[in-house]
Amino acid sequence: MKKAHFFLALLVLVTFLISGIYMRMYFPDIYHNDQIIRASFRTTHIYILFNGLCHLLLGTFLAISEDKKRYVLQCIGFGLITLASVLLILGFFYQAIHGEDSLRRFGVIITAIGVLGHSLAKFREA
Repeated sequence: MKKAHFFLALLVLVTFLISGIYMRMYFPDIYHNDQIIRASFRTTHIYILFNGLCHLLLGTFLAISEDKKRYVLQCIGFGLITLASVLLILGFFYQAIHGEDSLRRFGVIITAIGVLGHSLAKFREA
């Protein structure tokens, strides 16, 4: 799981860079001075960075629990953070253009719940 978090961190952070290049190259043509669409792109771009950094931290510092219940919490957290990565990236490349935010909102909430799952797995273990 630790290696998977690290691999996903690299993948999501590369996607963050690609989304930044995309905004730099195509931004004026996309948002036509519509500040809502501009803000939607920028916030989703930052949320992709947030998610990638969560993966990076877990890939660097995660200690797999020996206890089965705690390990299940870690697996659930991993699944949620991974799902959130997909939602945020889809939200950037699809929903930001339309000014919608449901994928972005769910992506951020699911990332937070996944990190909480990892935190609860380590709570009182030390």
